[in-house]
Amino acid sequence: MSGLWHCALHRFVVRLFFDRVSILGAENLPAGGPALLLGLHRNGAVDGFVYHLPAPRAVFMISVQLLRSVLGRIFFGGIGVAREKDRGKTADSSASNARGMEQCLELLRLGGTLCVLPEGTSSLGPRHLPFKSGAAHVAFDYLAA
Repeated sequence: MSGLWHCALHRFVVRLFFDRVSILGAENLPAGGPALLLGLHRNGAVDGFVYHLPAPRAVFMISVQLLRSVLGRIFFGGIGVAREKDRGKTADSSASNARGMEQCLELLRLGGTLCVLPEGTSSLGPRHLPFKSGAAHVAFDYLAA
Protein backbone atom coordinates (compact mmCIF):
# COMPACT_ATOMS: atom_id res chain seq x y z
CA MET A 1 0.00 0.00 0.00
CA SER A 2 2.81 2.43 0.81
CA GLY A 3 4.12 2.04 -2.75
CA LEU A 4 0.82 3.27 -4.18
CA TRP A 5 0.66 6.10 -1.64
CA HIS A 6 4.18 7.29 -2.43
CA CYS A 7 3.63 7.06 -6.19
CA ALA A 8 0.43 9.14 -5.96
CA LEU A 9 1.99 11.65 -3.55
CA HIS A 10 5.09 12.01 -5.72
CA ARG A 11 3.00 12.66 -8.84
CA PHE A 12 1.03 15.33 -6.97
CA VAL A 13 4.19 17.04 -5.67
CA VAL A 14 5.80 17.00 -9.13
CA ARG A 15 2.72 18.71 -10.57
CA LEU A 16 3.02 21.40 -7.87
CA PHE A 17 6.73 22.01 -8.52
CA PHE A 18 6.89 21.80 -12.31
CA ASP A 19 4.78 23.11 -15.19
CA ARG A 20 6.00 20.33 -17.45
CA VAL A 21 8.18 17.23 -17.17
CA SER A 22 9.61 15.76 -20.36
CA ILE A 23 10.89 12.21 -20.29
CA LEU A 24 13.45 11.53 -22.99
CA GLY A 25 14.31 7.93 -23.78
CA ALA A 26 11.45 6.36 -21.80
CA GLU A 27 11.40 3.60 -24.43
CA ASN A 28 14.77 2.46 -23.04
CA LEU A 29 13.30 1.61 -19.64
CA PRO A 30 12.66 -2.11 -19.26
CA ALA A 31 9.02 -3.14 -19.03
CA GLY A 32 9.83 -6.00 -16.69
CA GLY A 33 12.57 -8.04 -15.12
CA PRO A 34 15.32 -6.78 -12.86
CA ALA A 35 16.57 -3.25 -13.49
CA LEU A 36 19.03 -0.96 -11.74
CA LEU A 37 18.32 2.69 -12.54
CA LEU A 38 20.79 5.47 -11.72
CA GLY A 39 19.79 9.10 -11.60
CA LEU A 40 21.38 12.46 -10.90
CA HIS A 41 20.37 14.20 -7.71
CA ARG A 42 20.56 17.98 -7.92
CA ASN A 43 17.14 19.19 -6.81
CA GLY A 44 16.83 17.88 -3.29
CA ALA A 45 14.18 15.32 -2.43
CA VAL A 46 12.06 16.25 -5.45
CA ASP A 47 14.44 14.36 -7.78
CA GLY A 48 13.20 11.02 -6.53
CA PHE A 49 9.63 12.20 -6.99
CA VAL A 50 10.34 13.05 -10.64
CA TYR A 51 12.03 9.69 -11.25
CA HIS A 52 8.88 7.96 -10.04
CA LEU A 53 7.05 9.25 -13.16
CA PRO A 54 8.81 7.08 -15.78
CA ALA A 55 9.50 4.25 -13.32
CA PRO A 56 6.45 3.86 -11.07
CA ARG A 57 7.44 0.35 -9.95
CA ALA A 58 10.90 1.47 -8.84
CA VAL A 59 11.97 1.11 -5.23
CA PHE A 60 14.50 3.70 -4.16
CA MET A 61 17.66 3.20 -2.16
CA ILE A 62 17.42 6.05 0.34
CA SER A 63 19.18 7.33 3.41
CA VAL A 64 17.93 5.55 6.50
CA GLN A 65 17.70 9.04 8.04
CA LEU A 66 14.58 9.68 5.92
CA LEU A 67 12.78 6.70 7.44
CA ARG A 68 13.38 7.50 11.10
CA SER A 69 10.46 9.90 11.55
CA VAL A 70 6.77 9.50 10.81
CA LEU A 71 6.86 12.61 8.62
CA GLY A 72 9.79 11.19 6.65
CA ARG A 73 7.95 7.91 6.08
CA ILE A 74 4.89 9.82 4.81
CA PHE A 75 6.94 11.43 2.04
CA PHE A 76 9.58 8.78 1.38
CA GLY A 77 9.61 5.06 0.93
CA GLY A 78 12.32 2.70 -0.08
CA ILE A 79 15.21 0.64 1.16
CA GLY A 80 17.17 2.49 3.81
CA VAL A 81 20.96 2.42 3.83
CA ALA A 82 23.40 4.32 6.03
CA ARG A 83 25.38 6.86 4.05
CA GLU A 84 29.03 7.29 4.98
CA LYS A 85 28.32 10.63 6.66
CA ASP A 86 25.47 9.10 8.70
CA ARG A 87 27.42 6.13 10.05
CA GLY A 88 28.16 6.23 13.73
CA LYS A 89 25.04 8.26 14.54
CA THR A 90 23.32 5.07 15.62
CA ALA A 91 24.76 1.93 17.15
CA ASP A 92 23.42 -0.39 14.46
CA SER A 93 24.29 1.62 11.32
CA SER A 94 26.65 -1.05 9.94
CA ALA A 95 24.13 -3.85 10.49
CA SER A 96 21.36 -1.64 9.11
CA ASN A 97 23.45 -0.89 6.02
CA ALA A 98 24.17 -4.58 5.42
CA ARG A 99 20.43 -5.36 5.72
CA GLY A 100 19.60 -2.55 3.30
CA MET A 101 22.12 -3.74 0.71
CA GLU A 102 20.78 -7.30 1.01
CA GLN A 103 17.22 -5.98 0.50
CA CYS A 104 18.40 -4.21 -2.67
CA LEU A 105 19.88 -7.46 -3.97
CA GLU A 106 16.73 -9.40 -3.08
CA LEU A 107 14.58 -6.87 -4.93
CA LEU A 108 16.65 -7.39 -8.07
CA ARG A 109 16.64 -11.18 -7.64
CA LEU A 110 12.83 -11.04 -7.56
CA GLY A 111 12.77 -9.07 -10.83
CA GLY A 112 12.17 -5.65 -9.30
CA THR A 113 13.46 -2.21 -10.23
CA LEU A 114 15.92 -0.44 -7.94
CA CYS A 115 16.59 3.28 -8.36
CA VAL A 116 19.78 4.73 -6.88
CA LEU A 117 20.83 8.36 -6.82
CA PRO A 118 24.58 7.69 -6.48
CA GLU A 119 25.68 11.18 -5.53
CA GLY A 120 24.38 10.35 -2.08
CA THR A 121 23.25 13.85 -1.15
CA SER A 122 20.32 16.17 -1.36
CA SER A 123 22.48 19.28 -1.05
CA LEU A 124 22.26 21.68 -3.94
CA GLY A 125 25.40 23.06 -5.49
CA PRO A 126 26.93 24.38 -8.72
CA ARG A 127 27.93 20.95 -10.10
CA HIS A 128 27.35 17.26 -9.73
CA LEU A 129 29.19 15.45 -6.97
CA PRO A 130 31.32 12.32 -7.31
CA PHE A 131 29.26 9.14 -7.30
CA LYS A 132 29.24 6.94 -4.21
CA SER A 133 29.93 3.25 -4.81
CA GLY A 134 26.71 1.68 -3.46
CA ALA A 135 25.08 1.15 -6.87
CA ALA A 136 28.26 -0.42 -8.23
CA HIS A 137 28.39 -2.81 -5.25
CA VAL A 138 24.76 -3.80 -5.80
CA ALA A 139 25.34 -4.38 -9.53
CA PHE A 140 28.52 -6.40 -8.92
CA ASP A 141 26.93 -8.55 -6.18
CA TYR A 142 23.83 -9.15 -8.30
CA LEU A 143 25.88 -10.22 -11.33
CA ALA A 144 28.16 -12.38 -9.18
CA ALA A 145 25.16 -14.23 -7.77
